[in-house]
Amino acid sequence: MRATLEKYATEAEWLEARATGIGASEAPAVMGLSRWKSPLELWAGKRGLMAPVTKTAAMDWGHRHEPTVAAWYAESTGDEVIDHGDYAIARHPDLPFMYATLDREVRRPGRREPGVLEIKTTRFERDWADGVPREVWVQVQHQLCVSGAAWAVVAVLIGGNDPRHYEVDRDDAFIAELVSACTAFWRMVQDGEQPTDVGPGDADVIKTLYPEPTPGANVPLPLEAAAWDGELLAVNDELKAGKERKAELENRIKLAIGHAEAGTCSDGTTYTFKSQARKGSLQVESQYAEDLRAAGVAFTEKQASTYRVLRRKGAK
Repeated sequence: MRATLEKYATEAEWLEARATGIGASEAPAVMGLSRWKSPLELWAGKRGLMAPVTKTAAMDWGHRHEPTVAAWYAESTGDEVIDHGDYAIARHPDLPFMYATLDREVRRPGRREPGVLEIKTTRFERDWADGVPREVWVQVQHQLCVSGAAWAVVAVLIGGNDPRHYEVDRDDAFIAELVSACTAFWRMVQDGEQPTDVGPGDADVIKTLYPEPTPGANVPLPLEAAAWDGELLAVNDELKAGKERKAELENRIKLAIGHAEAGTCSDGTTYTFKSQARKGSLQVESQYAEDLRAAGVAFTEKQASTYRVLRRKGAK
């Protein structure tokens, strides 16, 4: 491994070191390929403008399962896996703002240079149906860039009982693009230059960055804003038409069901149209009402309000 290996004693020290650059798990966001984080959110986090991400149960259990998956991989393949510790950071020797916390280093008989072992756990087999997901592949390429390794393995545990492993080769053409993107992004972080690309999940980020307006301020919008406005109007018209058509089709099905509780289409799809009590409504049967009165318990006798709900059940 040609990277500089830094080891920290505590999680707090490790997190502080992570703030000094772009980690492998953040590379997909830099490239605009992450489902979980946009470039704007990553930028705001690196600038200290967003609260750190709280560790979720899935993240915690994924970390807890790493030793198990690593042991399975070693036993299954005969490769040697090396753990440099939870709080170790491999930093690129020439680009110190690019780093990675490697799950494991892997050594294979017959290969002189070690590789990288990335470990994942997931509930969703569909994400791995075609091999390593693009986001994970980008993360691994970042690790190969930082470490200088030529190969990697991704070991994944799916659904708690389906372990798999995939080989990933170094892609120098993509790594060149990645280095360029990370260099530009980190310069923006250092200079405070905000990314202009946003995604559908950035509403909370924008709310955090701009919580209150400046009274009376009116700024000229970029030239593209007129096109954004035109498209937004068109999208709103489409949504309105879609909402009206949806209501019409639902009413057709409700009318066809009539007094029944359900109706079944020719392809086996079933719609139920059952009654449901509104939240907060209460219906007390007469014998219980008498018991409550006898016990001196004050209550309001109110007929429950109900409404019918249309639900779809797919064909079996």
